[in-house]
Amino acid sequence: MDNILVINSPYVPSYFNAGHHLPIFEVGEYLRKNSKNIHVTCLDAGALMYTWKELGDYFYQNSYKMIAIMMDFDTSDNFERMLNYIKELTPKSKILIFGRLCKQIPDYFKKFNIDGIVTDGDFEFSVLQFWKYICGNINIPAGCSVYINGEWINGSKGKYLDVSEWVFPNLKEIPFECYSKLYLKDSNKFCGIPNKKELVVHVSRECPINCKF
Repeated sequence: MDNILVINSPYVPSYFNAGHHLPIFEVGEYLRKNSKNIHVTCLDAGALMYTWKELGDYFYQNSYKMIAIMMDFDTSDNFERMLNYIKELTPKSKILIFGRLCKQIPDYFKKFNIDGIVTDGDFEFSVLQFWKYICGNINIPAGCSVYINGEWINGSKGKYLDVSEWVFPNLKEIPFECYSKLYLKDSNKFCGIPNKKELVVHVSRECPINCKF
């Protein structure tokens, strides 16, 4: 059985919106529903306030065939340091980044020592495409740019999933207690109500730029 890690970097958030963390768990559950013989770990290292020691343990003690890193606007701050840990502690892992930031400016991330970037389509679909690619099931993953023999190769356009294809995240994985703590100060929130549990359900995926409903 192959191990997959879906994760973001530890970071200090500019503000907090639980909905912006949900893709970690949506992608993880989509991989489980559409692949066989895999074990997927989803880790919101930012909200859980993971130390680099704890992350180092994760990377060293588990043999991950793929590490999919969610690249949001704030999480880019510690990306290079996180990449150094991965390369040192689990050098055989294939590294893919996905998220709002790298989808908007993918060329910026091509200078880093990574294997793939999600550039188009829904995150779930394109991450699954990359997984099929590193397993040898397809030649070039749709919705991704991949590094092959010293150059970046762009795949075909990604797919935007029909609502019937979306998966509901595994609620047991979502660190609701951590999210609730971040909402305790009402002035810190982007959405959410102090002392109330929140689950964001995406009904549109056109954000954050030039929203079209």
